[in-house]
Amino acid sequence: MKKLSLTTSIWLCTLCICAQPEDVTKKYIENPDFEARFAAWINPGKFTYNIANTFEGKNERVWMEKWVSRGSKLGTNTGMYQTLYHLPDGTYTLVAAAKNVNQVNSSEICTGAYLYAGQEQTAINAPGDYSVTFTVANGKANVGIRLKDCTGNWVCIDNLRLYYNGVNADSLSTEQARIETERQTLREKVESAAPTSLTVSTFEFIPTGNTIALGRSTISGTCKEKGFCWSTKPNPTIFDESTTETLEGTSIYVMRGLTPATPYYMRAYAMTSGGYVAYGEERKIVTLPEGVMTWSYDDAALKDTKYTEQQAIDANARIKSASAECVWMYNQLSYIPGFHLSVHFNRGAGAGDGTADCSYGGWMRVSQNTPYQQTGTMLHETNHGVGVGTTWEWNNNANLRSNVSRGKWLGPMATKMVRFINNNNTSLMDGDKSHMWPYGINGAHEDTYQPSNVSLYFYNILITHALHQDGVPCTSSVGFASPAYLFEQRDTIKYYLKNSQFTDGYLYGSKLTVKYQEATKDEVLANDGYAWYVRYDAKKRYYYFQNAATGKMLTYNSGFKVTTADTPTFAELFHVLPARIDSQLGSEDIPLTKTAYWLLHPNKYSSPALTATAKAITESKYDASNEATAQQWFILTADELETLTTSIEEAPKATESTHSTDIYDLQGRKVNTASPRHGIYIVNGRKVVK
Repeated sequence: MKKLSLTTSIWLCTLCICAQPEDVTKKYIENPDFEARFAAWINPGKFTYNIANTFEGKNERVWMEKWVSRGSKLGTNTGMYQTLYHLPDGTYTLVAAAKNVNQVNSSEICTGAYLYAGQEQTAINAPGDYSVTFTVANGKANVGIRLKDCTGNWVCIDNLRLYYNGVNADSLSTEQARIETERQTLREKVESAAPTSLTVSTFEFIPTGNTIALGRSTISGTCKEKGFCWSTKPNPTIFDESTTETLEGTSIYVMRGLTPATPYYMRAYAMTSGGYVAYGEERKIVTLPEGVMTWSYDDAALKDTKYTEQQAIDANARIKSASAECVWMYNQLSYIPGFHLSVHFNRGAGAGDGTADCSYGGWMRVSQNTPYQQTGTMLHETNHGVGVGTTWEWNNNANLRSNVSRGKWLGPMATKMVRFINNNNTSLMDGDKSHMWPYGINGAHEDTYQPSNVSLYFYNILITHALHQDGVPCTSSVGFASPAYLFEQRDTIKYYLKNSQFTDGYLYGSKLTVKYQEATKDEVLANDGYAWYVRYDAKKRYYYFQNAATGKMLTYNSGFKVTTADTPTFAELFHVLPARIDSQLGSEDIPLTKTAYWLLHPNKYSSPALTATAKAITESKYDASNEATAQQWFILTADELETLTTSIEEAPKATESTHSTDIYDLQGRKVNTASPRHGIYIVNGRKVVK
């Protein structure tokens, strides 16, 4: 396609395809004018944002550039792009303002910069609007800018626009044939490939947001390609959705374009040059509902009398764009209902001569100092707004932090998150009364605002959301925790709920009631009254339990009962909250390490917990302590139940042994330095079979 001059209407290039092209920019391109900085854009080329008036084609304030010194050449073979999803089949035209110039010689026609979309591209040189027309036949396309042996020293882009031109039968048929040929070629290669010793393992924990999930893998053997694949059905392959993208500077894979509130099955893969594909273990995740955090800014920098007019305009642009990028990321990686970030310019706000601050609930003040008008600062202060350093659970809850107000965080979800990020099974999160580390972005010096900081930004939000899952209240309307998919269940599997304190007891459902009942494992497996289907409501973020024998659901109505219901109402929804200490169950020959769970009916700060007594089921107010084992339940499959001894109480009693083995809990704390070879020992008040 040819370059369009700034004075030429874009309709000249689109009318040749369709008389009435439809502007679908807002529907399919996120952040098309970069006013939220890098939000939604993947940036391997390390483009940087600018707010100056030096790009003729800029729209609003923020635009993107890549620059080297005058007289040099960019030369790089990379770029910046966004994947568009859920596109109807048909032909589209992408338009953007761009330039590729040599600042030493403005008359030179520079080469090597391209606006691209799908399989098509058009060269960029002198400042102007550029367009590229492309065809979609599989619902998605990459759009953006790429550089290949670029001869200019300065490339800029802004103001992307997307137009749907309708269906051109010939173009669509050609694109469909191209896609099918590529798939068939790959399929034949994979099917004919000779097996090798290549093996893949999928990291057990998959950090999950609304539209994005992250994964790690371990690979043994030589491969040409590695990544993750996923589907809404079990056993995903590379012929479903897949990615090889990793977060900048890491080996963490990024799965994008996920649908909020949707179950997915994911696994790592690797492929040899000969086409042999090895897959890791499958993991089930459920994405969070669509993010609902909102924000506003008072534009008060424009009224600051100590700024020059241009300084005020620039400060306003920085604060606005940083706020927009911050909230966009929160809405991709977390779900915080009822939270509005209200941003205000305030000269001197925060510490010293001016930093930034934020109160619980989201009232944020940003000072006049440029280093604090950045996305990292917005993320840090938003953490305070959603409970980090501003709630009792963060500051004074001994169940969640060693040494209470300062020390290691003990919550299982944040611990899992930090260990995933660091790829280290001993990593722990730390903090004081106000801040968390690592990844807290606790000062402008930790945020140089380089494009690679997307990893740091993601980590900050994911850890904060994990803290909410551990018990930090994100908003007063949500209460003590932010529920999510914390127990990996399968809809068709029968589960058995075994109490953690009364270890011979199971949850039993009759036609009239639910009760705690002692039984041997053989009695349990022979009677479906002990069996429960555990299912998850992705939109409401809670679990429900249906008895396999009666079809009745566990419910809470002035006590825990059973009820007949076709679909769960709020009374049948439960928050499944993992304990902070794993327990070792099973026989000596077949050890089994399991997490117990609180089963809570959601009620903000006073959630009733399903509780066992020696002879019955009752309710008690949620007790967050490790010792509240009567409130904690193991959720076991039939296969796991088979590994247990007939009765834990019948296991050999603990005896002293000359063989000493150090025992550690989830946080790496030594809890018993002289464990016996067999029998029962106590870990924080819980009987555990060894």
